[in-house]
Amino acid sequence: MIGVYNYLGGKNLCNIVANITVRKIEELFPNAETDISVINVGNFFIVKGSTSSDKVINVAQSVQEILKSHNEDLSNKIKVIDTVIYNKPPKDDVLNISFTYSKNIKKYKKTLNELSKNKTYLNLYIDECSKVIHYCEELFNEKIDEDSISKHFENFNLIEKKYSNDTFISDRFYGLSKCNEKYYHIILMNITHHLFSLSISDYVNISINSINKIDDLDNLNINLNLNDTKCVVKKEWLESLLLDVFPFSVGALKEYISVDLKNEFEYLIGSEETPYWENVNLAKEFVLL
Repeated sequence: MIGVYNYLGGKNLCNIVANITVRKIEELFPNAETDISVINVGNFFIVKGSTSSDKVINVAQSVQEILKSHNEDLSNKIKVIDTVIYNKPPKDDVLNISFTYSKNIKKYKKTLNELSKNKTYLNLYIDECSKVIHYCEELFNEKIDEDSISKHFENFNLIEKKYSNDTFISDRFYGLSKCNEKYYHIILMNITHHLFSLSISDYVNISINSINKIDDLDNLNINLNLNDTKCVVKKEWLESLLLDVFPFSVGALKEYISVDLKNEFEYLIGSEETPYWENVNLAKEFVLL
């Protein structure tokens, strides 16, 4: 089951709040090291974590300013509880990252963003194997006619999911400043995009981890695993190939990736701009091998 959210709902809204907070901290303290997460419990957002910045920001005001330009009713309903600890650099923990992604998520998100422009806000829980979509309306929706959304998902059976007080937590990626760990999140996203673009896979469950410190990582001491990934080649061979083709030391990653927080935010709010992690710069080398 895959969760896909409109740009002002579910986990996506948590990611927006996290990204806004990191950006605002860096505006006042450009070299701040920040690691936060955002938890959505109904209309309350709990922002927690730590930053090396000693300049305190008004998280609630920053969030409301951004949301007001997209949905004024939502900006007035949201309450933000700020528990961020300032002047405390986050710990550089051992690397352990994993995520699951379907090639179709981008298409689903585009559909939800188009519906959102017409004031129809939906969150979807999609079972691609069974061709079933459980859809959940946001509380600030006007009355929705199921026929008006079924045309966007013609090959699926739609089942309404009654609104519940689900808890959502932001993706770690959006709550990180430009720290070394962030580059490893990006390279996994970039690897996934390569696999999709080259039609090697349409569903990826990928993880990387190591017992070594992040500064000491390279392709020889990092573990990369494709779990339950559906691909057209042997899994073990593909894992080895990925370690050969893509950079995994911090220095090489920084040369390969340009981190632009603005681009991340534009992506979250449904911009058509292509995010930097969707480049296919290594496609030719990948295919050649």
